[in-house]
Amino acid sequence: MVPRLLVAGFCAALMGCGADGEVRDTPAGGQGGGGGADVGQGGSGGLNRPPPGMPTVTQVSTFDSKIFRLNATLVELADGRVLVAGGRIRRSPPGGGTARATGREEIEIFDVANGTYVEVAPLKQGRIGASSVLLPDGKVLITGGFGGPPGEVPVLLDSAEIFDPATNDTTLRRAMNTARAYHGSWLLSSGANAGKVLIAGGGTASAPEVYDPATGMFTPLGAANGPPGGVEYPVLLDDEQVVFIGTPSDLPVDDRGYHRYDPEAGIFDDLGLFTSRGRSRYTVTKLHDGRVLIAGGVEGNEGLADLDVFDPSDNSIAPTGQLLEGRRYLHSAAVLPSGRVALISGFRAIGESLATVAIWDPETGTVSDAAGEVFPGRANSQALTLSSGQIFVIGGEFLDRTGNLFSLPNIDIISE
Repeated sequence: MVPRLLVAGFCAALMGCGADGEVRDTPAGGQGGGGGADVGQGGSGGLNRPPPGMPTVTQVSTFDSKIFRLNATLVELADGRVLVAGGRIRRSPPGGGTARATGREEIEIFDVANGTYVEVAPLKQGRIGASSVLLPDGKVLITGGFGGPPGEVPVLLDSAEIFDPATNDTTLRRAMNTARAYHGSWLLSSGANAGKVLIAGGGTASAPEVYDPATGMFTPLGAANGPPGGVEYPVLLDDEQVVFIGTPSDLPVDDRGYHRYDPEAGIFDDLGLFTSRGRSRYTVTKLHDGRVLIAGGVEGNEGLADLDVFDPSDNSIAPTGQLLEGRRYLHSAAVLPSGRVALISGFRAIGESLATVAIWDPETGTVSDAAGEVFPGRANSQALTLSSGQIFVIGGEFLDRTGNLFSLPNIDIISE
């Protein structure tokens, strides 16, 4: 557990990295911007120069541990370091055979201020798409995800673990009432469940539940008039209700609704149809004023430029009046201290990766590219706004022009 310096961008700059973590031959292109006609989508061509005062993207070197992160979970610890756990890896069963994606076990802790990290004891169960949340005592609750034995089709997990930064190790806890992945978990600060963790979503129609750190118990909450099982994209609102906006998959259009959940009453309100289009793979981000930005997405094989806002005061969804200059999907998003939103990389279309970071300003209603770009352009990265105000971006995958997906270990920092 000796800290390692984040060394030069060896893998991304010189060679491709397989989804199973192997180093492969250099991919054929696909690392820059989309190369399309949209302004601001290019690599370093400077088609859309950032105005003064725009946030800056700094490419931090890749891991020297060669841990390639895709769909990992990350959380800021009480001391400001970042815990990154799990992710996707391809493994063959013992003795050989078909390799399938399953969950990684590795945990690393990054000290952004000092540019170092340590690898600590692994998860007790490998997880893709788990959720994590910091508890009042400084420990971390990690729940759900997909996982399973090497070579087998991964299954939804109901298990949970507690990471203790004092020991740098995890312990298994009682299972959740519902197996979940790509769900939300939030520490509540008010009401009857203050001090407990609300867990909701995850591709299931089952009730949300709460975890009580004092007892280690998971308790299901009421879920009257619940949404269909595929509805995703949960966001915790300022009043500690949860809004679910649409679906990440190709469910029928009739299922592309949005719902609001009140954990105190245990009731879902059906708010209507979110979109009549086949829009998916967008991001939802809570703004400083309590509204929620819905950005980008894909319809068919093309990324979208849409920017819409959910207003919890009247449960409405309406266009902002601006469009992304680099339409994108499977990007990541996070809010900067100024309230501006960074929409990070992603795909413009199949086979076309974006390297730009679009900055949407809710005060001025403008969209511009940040200074600098991520490298390489990629999708499915994870982004987290830190207490320092910086955005920590890690991992993801990019699609080369031959159709191969490559998982990445890269880290970027976005600062104002």
